[in-house]
Amino acid sequence: PSWLTETIPDDMLERMRLRESLLGEAGGPLKRFALKRLIGDRDARGIIRLLRERYQPKDVLVQQQKVARAEALAFVAPVHFLSFPAMLKGWLDRVWTPGFAYDLTPEAWRGDINGRRPRLTHKKALIIQTTIFDKRAYDAGLREAMRMVIDEFTLTYPGIKNVEHEYFYAVHGADDATRRGYLERAHALGLQF
Repeated sequence: PSWLTETIPDDMLERMRLRESLLGEAGGPLKRFALKRLIGDRDARGIIRLLRERYQPKDVLVQQQKVARAEALAFVAPVHFLSFPAMLKGWLDRVWTPGFAYDLTPEAWRGDINGRRPRLTHKKALIIQTTIFDKRAYDAGLREAMRMVIDEFTLTYPGIKNVEHEYFYAVHGADDATRRGYLERAHALGLQF
């Protein structure tokens, strides 16, 4: 699994019984035989290394390489249930993996949120999101909830230094002048970025 890294503490790794679990889930006798040959006499950490090196999805590696080369990141999407739409959220779930976007210390593996270690080095990220609801709704707490989950937990904690989040409120019901203002603001943000 993509969430397993070599930083997992020994006692937790032992409890997982990784070799036995993999062989138990392998399927029929031929698949179990092939898996036994593949993992050989590797210990659990060696199995994790093998799985991460050999079976990381190629499309994820390509995306991670693109992210790693970027100086900054920009996300433009509508608000969907106080987050990103499924396609963008799914991309983050697949690309922002332990070992790439962040590492976990033994304390983090045991539940301590302060045990996360950032790996991204981007100086900034820009998020532009359109909303269904007006600014009052976001002033009443929606913006703060999104700041915590998207800005801080998803982007800042993996290492992005500065996150700017711009909202274009109630875009569906906005008049032409408001929409034009949003487009001009988006253009200006792009130029400044």
